[in-house]
Amino acid sequence: MPLPAVPIGILWIIGAAAAIGFLGGLVAFFITKEGTAAILFVLVALVAVLSIPFLPNRYAWVRDLKRKLRFILDEEK
Repeated sequence: MPLPAVPIGILWIIGAAAAIGFLGGLVAFFITKEGTAAILFVLVALVAVLSIPFLPNRYAWVRDLKRKLRFILDEEK
């Protein structure tokens, strides 16, 4: 049996993050009309930041972003 191109664990993490973001946005929408767009933007940004390590290295801007992220994380130690 061939291995999948994307490990199943990564898909579960991305799916869980998307589901939490969607449910959080839905709750925020029903709780308040003010700030809903801001809350949704923050949740989408969080999911985007968490998915940075899983981007393919095919593009130069992705490689630069990952290099900068590694540099920042190594500096904090």
